[in-house]
Amino acid sequence: MKGDFSSQILTKVLDLTAARQRVLSHNLANINTPSFVRSDLDFSQALADAVRGGPKNLAYMDLEPLKDEASPARFDGNNVQLETELAEMSKNALMFQMAIQAMNARMSMMRTAITGR
Repeated sequence: MKGDFSSQILTKVLDLTAARQRVLSHNLANINTPSFVRSDLDFSQALADAVRGGPKNLAYMDLEPLKDEASPARFDGNNVQLETELAEMSKNALMFQMAIQAMNARMSMMRTAITGR
């Protein structure tokens, strides 16, 4: 499906949501680590820009997690909040599921177009 730009976008969304899930999980794993600063991978604007730039921009899109220095820290310097991480993980999981469903729908349409059934 190299030539199918919509499938390339959905594949990139799947890759980015998986990467974000790893970052959020890392935050949770360090919830009790003194001086740990949470990170996040906010890809929505970067993905939109890459999509507007076309397949080549999308293919070379690469993001790094950013430290969240704005969130308030506890007395030990750690700024990970369980509720925030779980909420972000839930939103991220919904995005992943949406991309999977859209990819399945595209595959079903292609299968129907190829087989005629």
